[in-house]
Amino acid sequence: MIETQFHVLDEVVRFGHTLHGLLINTSFPPTLRAHGSDFPLGPPLFPATLGDRMRLVLGVTDFGLPPEDVYDTHLLKVPGVAPLALPPEEVAAEAAKGRTWQHYALLSGRGPSLFGHQLGGWVCIDPSGQRWLVRGVGLPNIRYGNARIDQPLTLQFEVRPFGYLDQAPVAPVTRQATLADIAQNEPDLLVGGEPYVRMRLSSIASHGRQVVIGLYPRGDLVTQDDLPCGWLLLTLTGNGPTFDFELTVLHSRVAALGARSTSESNGQAMHMFQVDLETDVSGPAPNGDYTLTGDATGLTPVPTEGGGYLLGTRSFTYTVEDRVCCVVFDDGDSLVPITADITWTRTQTRTVGSSSASGTVTSAGTTAGMSPPSGTLSLAANFGGSDVTTTEVVLQRSGVPVDAASWTVTLDLAAAGEATATYAPGWNATLEPPEFQLGVFDVGPLPSTWPIRFHFEVGGQVLLDLQPVTRRPNIAPWTPPIWQNRVDIWEEFSADAGDYDTVRYRMRRLSNQVLACAAAVFRAAAHETPAPPVKDRTHRAFASQALWDNPNPGNDPFGNVAASYHPFTHELFVHAAVDASIAQPFVWI
Repeated sequence: MIETQFHVLDEVVRFGHTLHGLLINTSFPPTLRAHGSDFPLGPPLFPATLGDRMRLVLGVTDFGLPPEDVYDTHLLKVPGVAPLALPPEEVAAEAAKGRTWQHYALLSGRGPSLFGHQLGGWVCIDPSGQRWLVRGVGLPNIRYGNARIDQPLTLQFEVRPFGYLDQAPVAPVTRQATLADIAQNEPDLLVGGEPYVRMRLSSIASHGRQVVIGLYPRGDLVTQDDLPCGWLLLTLTGNGPTFDFELTVLHSRVAALGARSTSESNGQAMHMFQVDLETDVSGPAPNGDYTLTGDATGLTPVPTEGGGYLLGTRSFTYTVEDRVCCVVFDDGDSLVPITADITWTRTQTRTVGSSSASGTVTSAGTTAGMSPPSGTLSLAANFGGSDVTTTEVVLQRSGVPVDAASWTVTLDLAAAGEATATYAPGWNATLEPPEFQLGVFDVGPLPSTWPIRFHFEVGGQVLLDLQPVTRRPNIAPWTPPIWQNRVDIWEEFSADAGDYDTVRYRMRRLSNQVLACAAAVFRAAAHETPAPPVKDRTHRAFASQALWDNPNPGNDPFGNVAASYHPFTHELFVHAAVDASIAQPFVWI
């Protein structure tokens, strides 16, 4: 609305953009869901060309870009502008026409877009209250550009006035920011796609003077499951158009991947059994020989260098603390981090509960020499212990847990062994002192299957509690898995057909603001046939100031889940194959 074009009798009552709500691409034209109703964005309420323009917001022509970015939202708010106060009857009348009057706006989609127009940048309100459009230009670009991890990063921008009508066009002012080291060149923490990381516009402060840039591994191969490996912060200071642009490291690769630590104690050693004997000497016989008799009374485990039985306790713990998964601005322009803590622990204890030995060995001779011992010994031992592997995942928002999962695999290592020992080369006896040297013994092989118990719970809900059954488990290695790019963790154990053998917990990015979590339980047959999993459900999604729990108890395809977050009203709309009336894509505008 340009004042020089007014008629002398014109009176401007109110001027602004009133299309606000959930933009849905159910058909052509798109639909606006607002005030509890759906409004097709075309005649008779809206111009015929509006549908075409709003389809651009949904990114239907942005081929090759991350599909989830169409759901991105950023709050745009001029400091000091108060909410609009309208009479209730006027609010109702406007709502009936699909109109909403508000004192803020949203930048939506990949553009991002404002009022249906793709900006290719963002709006910045400087400290004096002036509005400017800031766009990245050249290569590398803040929007999906690749940055080398071993070189300085320079980003260029154009700044021009924004939102001023009836003024002559102004040539843009070019500015740039350089960062000598983006803190990604860590040889011990390379995560694929090197030597580049891909930049994505993660979050914009409501005044536009700060922008969070996510750095993603694997270049063009980034998926919704891949987490950033670092963040940069772009800060604009001073007044436009000659802002000072400063680029700093918000989270280095080391910080983004979390603090990693291990602790281990190993008190295990191989053992075999020594027979405890009560000895007695009789004689001499007529020929002058003495008789040495040994009655077996028990078994004693003794360390050995070779084979035998592993006894003792060994434990290993691997932790990842504060793995940064997401960093966004809330409605007060405070940075909200989403982090993951992951703990993997294995503790194995092997013991001998009870043991016994019976039988007698004898030897005859003099102090000058004894005959080889002869006799039969019966040996038996009962083994005990457990092997417990536990995995715990806790997701936190600004240090407060928002989701958690854990599972425990417990093996009962109780077993019994029996053996019979007769003379073997190396058995000796002496008269002074009166003793037998019989060496060490085993008590036969231990079983290859063990009673196993599996417990899996997510958010306090038990998804699987498999009571002890005899299985051949995949005993966890002492070297734990290394989590870097993703929160996608599973546990497997072999089982008979028809029994559970895999659980999985994973998280993925649904938009710049929204992360979602799913849990799955699979049967053994699902690995070899297309049989569906027993459970595979998206149970929770969350943003900086919102939390959504799936009301549908049934399974849903995690790859078909989409969500968009309203950063001012804190509405979180999630499509999880539970609302057939909503098609993808959609986004708050």
